[in-house]
Amino acid sequence: MLEKNRFVDEFIDSFLTPLPYRPYCADDLADGLRIRPLKTAKRRRYLQINPPSQLHYLVFDVDRQGAAFAWEDCHIAPPNYAAINSENGHAHLVYKLAEPVTTSEYGRREPLRYLAAIERGYRIELGADAGYSGLITRNPYKTTTLCLHKHEYDLFELSDWLKRDLGEYAEKETTVAGLGRNVTLFDTTRAWAYKAIRFYRVTARSRLFDVWRSEVEDYALGINTQFMTPLAYSEVKATAKSIAKYCWVHDHRAEQEFLQKQAQRGAIGGKASGVVRAKANEEKRVQARLLSARGMSQRTIAKELGVSVGSINSWLKK
Repeated sequence: MLEKNRFVDEFIDSFLTPLPYRPYCADDLADGLRIRPLKTAKRRRYLQINPPSQLHYLVFDVDRQGAAFAWEDCHIAPPNYAAINSENGHAHLVYKLAEPVTTSEYGRREPLRYLAAIERGYRIELGADAGYSGLITRNPYKTTTLCLHKHEYDLFELSDWLKRDLGEYAEKETTVAGLGRNVTLFDTTRAWAYKAIRFYRVTARSRLFDVWRSEVEDYALGINTQFMTPLAYSEVKATAKSIAKYCWVHDHRAEQEFLQKQAQRGAIGGKASGVVRAKANEEKRVQARLLSARGMSQRTIAKELGVSVGSINSWLKK
């Protein structure tokens, strides 16, 4: 079964679809990855099998002798195939999903969270490498391949094979890895952005979106550096853009709700207008300092915030 022959190629041809039109590939990882047409990439030792922004295949890197049968040792679902390193017995185990999960800013977050939890469970059970990014895998066309079956798994079925509740695996893992990085990046950046957007609640903010998007991206990149294996810049940028756009579009409603609550609370003591005005002025002062730090002139800042240049000068001095 492990011998490369026509059966293996026919199995892979019928099973490994879809593939990216221009995937990353390499013969030697030390030389770096290259983007090549699919026909060329199939001749390389390492190949990207998941299309951009979608996950059709879960891939686990098991670095020990007999890795192709690691799933038997822990009694979980068998992979569709295992691409084996014939020199040391290490292997990449590949599971195909019945329905792909979108990982871009256009995807729904709940399926991604669920899949990330399942991936974490399988990684822990298999003893797979948490630092493996999953971008490329051993090319089944160019390596010893154990072909098992063509069944495509849905998420519930994969979850049912695990011996513990998904939450227990989260408690056991000490690092954020795999798809968990996407979820953590989104959740952490989103929680920060919901609060940070309040500094952009100014009268004329139409020209400030690029500033806001850049700030969200900078924050997301900072979170990304904390991962053992950081996400690609394109993924971080797409996530940050999605969060920035959502907050920008929906913040007007949140601002109105905030002002209404402040007015209701202030009305009890006859101080509603003063509270709202003080809050607005404080936010403008913070906004002025932010824009000044980004190189905007005092005159431009004054025009954006709807105040005098003298006020801006006074705020920046303080």
